[in-house]
Amino acid sequence: MLLTDRGAGTGNAPTVLYMLAGMAGIDAAEIERFHSLKAEIEKGMTAGIPINGDFEMGEGGRPLGWDFATWSQCKGRGAWVEGGHDSKHAIMLEGVSGQVNVVAFPFIHTQVDRPTKFRMSVWYRTEGDARPGFSFIALAGTAKQYVSSPILEKSAEWKKAEWEATSAEGVREFYFVLRNHGVGKVYYDDFHMEKE
Repeated sequence: MLLTDRGAGTGNAPTVLYMLAGMAGIDAAEIERFHSLKAEIEKGMTAGIPINGDFEMGEGGRPLGWDFATWSQCKGRGAWVEGGHDSKHAIMLEGVSGQVNVVAFPFIHTQVDRPTKFRMSVWYRTEGDARPGFSFIALAGTAKQYVSSPILEKSAEWKKAEWEATSAEGVREFYFVLRNHGVGKVYYDDFHMEKE
């Protein structure tokens, strides 16, 4: 079965292939690491929820379970970096030029069977003219929904941001996006989501 059959982006393939290569690992520690990463992926696939919100797990320079992208006509990048909020790792979205729209999103989509309110929180800090924010995107069937938060204020220190979004009638699948709309860097850590 392909990962894309379960809502996973193709950008996660390098992480999964790296883990599969680890099955022929050299020592017990590498095999144990493979099994822990595999268990996290299976947990998220079964529950249909984002995984690795603290961005502590990853391989090959990418956070497990998350993809980066540059949308619109812009230059920028996403990176898995050291120096988290209260932990070792975070993610960084850097806008370089153009109509900046650099994003990070979980490759496991969230499933709902009725309109549902979600509360999201994340810790962030900014450098330069970065413009951080959230989005809620549903693209399933004929029900489409694209909602974005107001731009978050700049902060050189780690700051907690919270936002709520409610899935529309008919929406059955969606995902959350952490983004940067400005030239500069946004660091994100400890993403959390809960539903009412």
